[in-house]
Parts: sequence; C-alpha cells; structure tokens
Amino acid sequence: MTIFRILNDMFLNIVAATVPIVVLQILVFPNVANHISESSYGLLIAIYSLINIIPGTIGTTLNNIRLLHSNKYSENNYVGDFMILVFIGSVLNIIAISIGTVIIEGGFNITNSLIVIAISIFALLHDYLMVEFRIKLNYKLILIDRLIMSFGYIIGMIIFILTKNWYFIFLIAHFIGFIFVAFKTSLLKENRIKTPLFSFILKDSFLFLVGAFLLRLTSYADKLLLYPILGGASVAIYYSATILSKMVSLAITPINSVALSYLSKLNEKPKKLFWKVFILGVFVCFTGYFLSIILSETILKILYPMFVDEAIKYIYITSASTVLHVLGSIIQPFVLKFCSMKFQIVINSVDVFIYTGLSLLLLNTYGLMGFCIGVMISKIIKVIMLLLVYATSKNETIVLQ
Repeated sequence: MTIFRILNDMFLNIVAATVPIVVLQILVFPNVANHISESSYGLLIAIYSLINIIPGTIGTTLNNIRLLHSNKYSENNYVGDFMILVFIGSVLNIIAISIGTVIIEGGFNITNSLIVIAISIFALLHDYLMVEFRIKLNYKLILIDRLIMSFGYIIGMIIFILTKNWYFIFLIAHFIGFIFVAFKTSLLKENRIKTPLFSFILKDSFLFLVGAFLLRLTSYADKLLLYPILGGASVAIYYSATILSKMVSLAITPINSVALSYLSKLNEKPKKLFWKVFILGVFVCFTGYFLSIILSETILKILYPMFVDEAIKYIYITSASTVLHVLGSIIQPFVLKFCSMKFQIVINSVDVFIYTGLSLLLLNTYGLMGFCIGVMISKIIKVIMLLLVYATSKNETIVLQ
C-alpha cells in the first residue's frame, strides 16, 4: 500500500466525482433552467436534494458499514446479512420518498411519484453495490461507472428537450448506473441469510443511518427548507449562488471515500496523520474559497445569467459555508473509523438543531441573507465539534466477536 497508490486512487476518485458534477452543473442544469420557469427549476432542485438525502443516505450507509466490517466477514467466511438489510432499506426508502415527493410537490401525482420511486431504488442499489469496488480498491471501475452515469445525464437531457419532463434526466442516469454495477459486481447474488454478525451489523447500520441522514440533511436541506417558505425562485437564486463552491467541494470530498477505504485497514488511531490531513485540508479549503470568490461572477454570467444579479450578493457567505462543510467532511472519516458511533449521532443531531433553528430564525429576520449566515455559523460549530471529539476520545475501533 504505497503512497503513490493512495494518491493515484484519490486522483481517480476525484476525476470520477468531477465528471458527473461538470455534466450536471455546467451542461444539464443550466440547459434545463433556460427551458422552464424559476419555480419549476426550484422544484427540480428540491427533488434532486430529496433523492440525495433518502436513497443516497440508505445506500451509502450500507456501503460504508460493509466496507468497515468487510475484513471480519472474510476472516470468518461469512456470507449474508446485507441483502436482508438492502430489502429493509428499500422498503423504508419507498415509504419516505413517496411522502417526501407529495410534500414537495404539494399534492399527489401518480406518474411523478412512480418515477421518483424508481429513481430512488436504482440510486440506493447503485450506491450499495459500489462497495465491492471500494473493498477491492478498484477506482478505475468507479471512474468508468461515473462516466456511464454522466452519459445517462446527457441522454436524459435530450429526452427532457423532447418531452419537457426533467424527471427522466435522473431516471436514465441512475438506471444505467445500476445496470453497470449489477453486472460488474456479485453482491446481488449473495445468500439472503443471517450470519452470527447480523444483530451487531443491524444495530451498527441503524446508528450509522441516523448519523448519515442527519449529515446529508444539513448538506441538502437548505433547498428543501427554502422551497416551501420562499418558493422556487429563491431556491433557484440560492442554488445559483452556491454553484461554483459546490462544484469545488464535490470535487474535493471524494478524497474521503478513498481515505475511509484505506483507514478501514487500520486498527490504531493515527494522530499524526490526522493533524497532517487537517492542515492540508485547511490549505485546500482556503484555496477553494478564493477560487470560488474570484470565478463565481464570471461562471454565473455564463451559466445562469437570469440569476446572476441576485445570486452574487450571497457568494462570500455561501462559499464560506461550503468550504467549512468540506473541511468537516475531511475530518469525518477519522471520527467515523476510530470514535464510537454514538458521536456520529450526537454531532450530527446538534448540527441539525443549530442549522435548522439558527438559519430559520435569521431567515425570518434578515431574509435569504440571514439564512445563509445561519448555515455558515452551523458549519463552524460542526468543525469544532469534530475536532474536539477526535482529539479527546479514546480509540474505539470496533472489534467484532
């Protein structure tokens, strides 16, 4: 496990994450925004956020739990548990995504609901099955997967132009992504049986799911909170104000996936490595922040000329919030691997409470700018909590019996 191999995998994973981001944010979303109203575009962003929160959380939870405990299953020659968990997760997903779609759309539309449910199932299964690539440290296949999904977004955009139904953008991309990983992995063929580890894994999955849900909620809830309060136009403006910093952050955070894959092989808490990574993260985030500030207005004029005058007012605050979120996500894999799972729930619960309470309080007083300031303050507090937990907690890497 050489440093060159690790850096190479990080590079591949960054490229893998960047390609679909560029396709969505530079090509697909601006094109769609030019063909639909502000309120409809706000609805699109809200549904996109919902998909990332619900199936994204469940699929990623199962992915990470399997990754963290893969060695113990291999050592004991156990095969099972996870297809049962996938079934349970799929049922929870269908219920939650159905309710969420009705709330966001303000009513029940059977066609739209069925399409969103289908998208969510493909997304959940895709995110879980990807774990086989991570266990085998095969980041070339992860890159190929992202290229295929990016192609799906483009095909979906073409179908949108013909049908004016933007739901197909997500449906096509997640469907072909699922088909690819289903053929390239063997996990769907596993026995649907319980092993002696099932009870522990079920409990650990629940704790991780709660923590991951709270984490994703703070990543995407801004659009979901703003949509019913201020309407689709404000969501469109806010999303435009965060566009470049989000692209920078989404290009950086794939490092976490690689980091957790390699940290899963360790049993001792690497204190020196943590602080080196943290200092590097601070440098990267400062660089990303200033890049966002310098380039945002030019990028907005190209991608979202209809929103640029309003969106530019919020750039300094939204960019700061995003890079603070990235800094927290750089610390997260260390806390996840070497600290008790309860800290995930405590930290993320406090974060959601502060995020929601403070941003809504300031929203009522100062409007959209107040909301942005509230989000930024919550990100500062989150980073401080993560640092304190890792620095003060004992090594609590879980050893299964």
